[in-house]
Amino acid sequence: MMSRPLPQPWTARPLTLVAALGLCLTAALGVAAHLAPDPGMSPLSLTISDYAVSNNGWPMNLAILVLGVTSLAVPLALRAARVGVGRLAEALLLVWCLGLIASALVPTDPIGQVELSTQGYVHRYVSVAAFVALPVATLLAIRRLAADVRWRDAVRRLRALALTSVLGLLALYYVAFPGGRVMMGLVERILVLVELALLAVLVTRLHRVAGSRSPGGAGPGGAPLRRPDRLEVGFASVAMVPDQRCALTRHAPCPPTRTGGTGGVGHRSWAGRALPGDAAR
Repeated sequence: MMSRPLPQPWTARPLTLVAALGLCLTAALGVAAHLAPDPGMSPLSLTISDYAVSNNGWPMNLAILVLGVTSLAVPLALRAARVGVGRLAEALLLVWCLGLIASALVPTDPIGQVELSTQGYVHRYVSVAAFVALPVATLLAIRRLAADVRWRDAVRRLRALALTSVLGLLALYYVAFPGGRVMMGLVERILVLVELALLAVLVTRLHRVAGSRSPGGAGPGGAPLRRPDRLEVGFASVAMVPDQRCALTRHAPCPPTRTGGTGGVGHRSWAGRALPGDAAR
């Protein structure tokens, strides 16, 4: 029985380019939002969300929206390239994307408002969910990516950036509550830069993986290839000895196994039966 062919990962590379373009646009818009802020605004004390609701803060809000929308290409590219990271990691990547989109569409309260409104609370928690989801998704994905030779040299950087993000989240929590929001803007911006670097490393390596074939000894998602005991050919199967199995995994042609006979005349074994016409020979 013929096996069903796997889909070709030709869509993965364009998706990674979309994600990379989104990162570039996000960086450019974020810088632009800091070039002409409202009077009295300081990036050391005010958060990115505060900048987004200021009079000149539309580039910041657009940057958040662009990052969320283009980040949707990452889980899609992982599936298209057949890189297995686990369902939970994929779900958390979606939380990262949707959290950013929601935080852009539901901005925080204006600067100076003491009590948070319902809209302000929604913005706060969807933003926190996005910041937490990306490093956790990366740490979960690393458990599988470490077994894939195509990802091994990137795993160390991904792990380091993800753990740094976790430390940044703890620091942000401290300055937001016990720390009285002192230097909260600076801590948040450092966290954002680390998570953007994390996403950039992930997208860059995914782009390379999507453009390469699975290496010898590794299948889609890094799963080890099994050496077949029988080679399916149409409706028949060819029994193979160990040397032939090794040759097949090295992409070398393997002749059918011949079993010995008298007088140097043998027959080819196909699924344990002689082929029609062999007896006549």
